[in-house]
Amino acid sequence: MQEAAINAWSLTGPGSLSNSTGLSVTYNSPTTNLTGGQPATVMATSGADQTERASVQITVNPYPRIPFQTLANGSVRTPSVHRRRKAVLAVSPIPATD
Repeated sequence: MQEAAINAWSLTGPGSLSNSTGLSVTYNSPTTNLTGGQPATVMATSGADQTERASVQITVNPYPRIPFQTLANGSVRTPSVHRRRKAVLAVSPIPATD
């Protein structure tokens, strides 16, 4: 029995997709800060039957707000924040029907 490959990955909402393989894709969060949580939906469409689809919805939240810090010497600095988020999404193989 052959496995059906994914024909297409699509995204609705903030962010982007990259590193698409037959059964997985990487979701990259937006590079700009959001004002509030926003939904993003990733959909996989079967290559064997384009009416067969699977999707997952995630909520993308804003980066945390970290206030300025006043140091003992009176200088003010902003802490650095690592702002890279991504998730690898995979679909279980779909057995092809004969």
